Amino acid sequence: MSLLTPDRIPVRFALDRRHATANLESQKQEFRLFSRIPSSTKALWPFALKFAPAMLAKKPIVLQTEGLGTKPFHDKIVLLADRHTASVAEMIVAFSRENHLARIVGEKTAGQLLSATAVNVGHGFLLALPTGRITAGKDWLLEGTSIEPTELVEFDWRQRRSGIDSQLERAAEFMRGERAERVG
Repeated sequence: MSLLTPDRIPVRFALDRRHATANLESQKQEFRLFSRIPSSTKALWPFALKFAPAMLAKKPIVLQTEGLGTKPFHDKIVLLADRHTASVAEMIVAFSRENHLARIVGEKTAGQLLSATAVNVGHGFLLALPTGRITAGKDWLLEGTSIEPTELVEFDWRQRRSGIDSQLERAAEFMRGERAERVG
């Protein structure tokens, strides 16, 4: 997500029931801030030491973009999304939509994004148990909320079977400048 914006922007934070209170804005100041990906494996140890107490205490951690500066592709980004876009991909779509960083072409997303812990139940199966909720920077819950595209293009399986992908074609039109209105 850092590549989508030149700025440092809060991305998401996970909350469990203990942290879902009315004074969330004031509580956010106390959350640990994750704003840089370690540049080497040596840097992982200090990183782990910094965040281990918050993780063990199950305190929220705020994810923030790195502020990498302006790139030539900013304002020219298109994301394809549909009813199968879920989990982390849905988080990227929500972040892009919320901050006007990309044109989202396609259909509404699945609305399936929970923080979960997986438990091995044997025979190659995992049971995923929800452990927290993921909210957007503006405090709306992502689980159960489909993200609307900025440009609705319905998937047509008949066209797709004949080799036509209308969603991809619409995204390509935008990239070529045929539909060159500014992202927003």
